[in-house]
Amino acid sequence: MARSYLTPTALPANPASTLHVATKQYADALDPVNLVGADDVFAYYYSNAAQTVANNTDAWISFGGSQDTNALITQTTASPGHKFTLGTTGIWAVTVSARWVSGGGTGERYLGLWSDVSGSEDVIQAWGGVGASGSPTIMTVSLVGKFTSGNYVTGRVYQASGGNLDLENGWSHILISLVRKLT
Repeated sequence: MARSYLTPTALPANPASTLHVATKQYADALDPVNLVGADDVFAYYYSNAAQTVANNTDAWISFGGSQDTNALITQTTASPGHKFTLGTTGIWAVTVSARWVSGGGTGERYLGLWSDVSGSEDVIQAWGGVGASGSPTIMTVSLVGKFTSGNYVTGRVYQASGGNLDLENGWSHILISLVRKLT
């Protein structure tokens, strides 16, 4: 059976949409080995407004829009962003991305994938670096791991640019998919 993969050659008007399509096509391509298919759990949420993050502050990312949802992934408001509770035990793939707006000076930028998988809230995957003044900073972290029913995942950011800095509208997103259900 022939499989196709999306390979974007240029960023479209909404790059988060392209990432979603590419990831969904990749996930569907794994179906012959019974990892992910059309009937499995898959959800995609994105930011629908700019989010201001104060200097030297850790903030939950707000994901106000959704393109795909599933009853086994519950979105709730948390401090003031969102978290996603997983409704079944299994191997889950989670990707979170954020784009800091251009400007705002130099300084540290951080994106973390957080969960309560260890029994208390903690970062389980992170990426950070120094932002360049005048340039946007795009960050993405991914993890495939075992989660128990009731665990949650979320994206959190931190920045130390010397002033407030915004996450750009439409660029922050979280993609959650069940790779294999465990009983």
